[in-house]
Amino acid sequence: MRRILIDHARARGGRAGQRVANPDSIRSIAELAASDPDEILAVDAAVSRLEETAPDAAALVRLRFYAGLTVDEAARALETSPRSAARLWSYARAALFRAVSNDT
Repeated sequence: MRRILIDHARARGGRAGQRVANPDSIRSIAELAASDPDEILAVDAAVSRLEETAPDAAALVRLRFYAGLTVDEAARALETSPRSAARLWSYARAALFRAVSNDT
């Protein structure tokens, strides 16, 4: 799903870094897909950077954004407790916000 969205955004002329996405405003992959292609690319670039420093957080973001899983479902997929996943989700959202904010 992630590759399809990225390819679609690139085909529509989006370029990473042109526009900054607000991760707090993106609640589901459906909203992300319906939004500006630049937002899709900006979020993907931020997740890729997050993966370098916090691979678990990036994996959780991908499960939430691209697979549409809840925190509890993602926790099961990552074989961690829901409470740990919720803390990791809070960290990941903050890290993504910082990443996209620093792009401006």
